[in-house]
Amino acid sequence: NISFHPFAESYSPLIIFLFHTPAFVKYIFILFANIALARKSCEEELFDIEKYLTGIFYLTSDIVIENKNDVLFKTKDNAFNGVLDGKGHTIYSLNLSNDEDLLSFVGYLGKRGTIRNLNFKEAYYESENKTAVVGGIVAYNYGNITNCNFSGYILQCKKPINESKYICAHDSGKIIESKHQVIEPKNSNSITDVASEDDNIQ
Repeated sequence: NISFHPFAESYSPLIIFLFHTPAFVKYIFILFANIALARKSCEEELFDIEKYLTGIFYLTSDIVIENKNDVLFKTKDNAFNGVLDGKGHTIYSLNLSNDEDLLSFVGYLGKRGTIRNLNFKEAYYESENKTAVVGGIVAYNYGNITNCNFSGYILQCKKPINESKYICAHDSGKIIESKHQVIEPKNSNSITDVASEDDNIQ
C-alpha cells in the first residue's frame, strides 16, 4: 500500500512527482509516499524510482543503504529521463558489486535526465568484469549531473578505477560543480592486488 498525503513531506524521505501525458490530456499527479503506511524502507523507496523513466523525485532526508545491491536504469532503451534532486541530502553506504557489463548507481542517464544536489558517502563498488563500464554516480551520461559529490572507493578486477570516473564513466552530457573523493575503506583486508596510480584501469 502507498499512502497519498498532501502534507507527507515530513514523513517520507523520498517524494515523487510523476508526470503522465495521455493522448489528449496532460496533468500532474503528485504522489507522496508515506513509509509508515506503505511499509517500505527508505532504500526501497529510493530504488522504486526505476519503475518510472520520467518524473521528478526528491529526497527529504538522508538515506542509509543496507540491503539493496543493484544498478538503476541498466539499458539505454530504459534510460532515466526525469529529475532526481537530492536537495543536499546524502546516500550512505551504497555497496555495489557484480560481474556484468556496467556498474554504477545509475546505468544510463538520458538526454532529458538530471541528477542534482545529491551526495554519496562511504560508497564501495567492486566489479569483477575487466571490460565493464564502471562509474560512481552514472555509467553513461547523456543528461546533466549538477552539484553532486561522491566519496568512496571503486575497484575493477581488484584495482582502483581512474579517479575521473568517480562521477561518470562516459560523459556525453554535462557535469557541473560535482566533485569526488577517493577514500579506501578502513577494513580493506579483503582487497588484494591494489594497483598503483599509474596502473589504474582507464
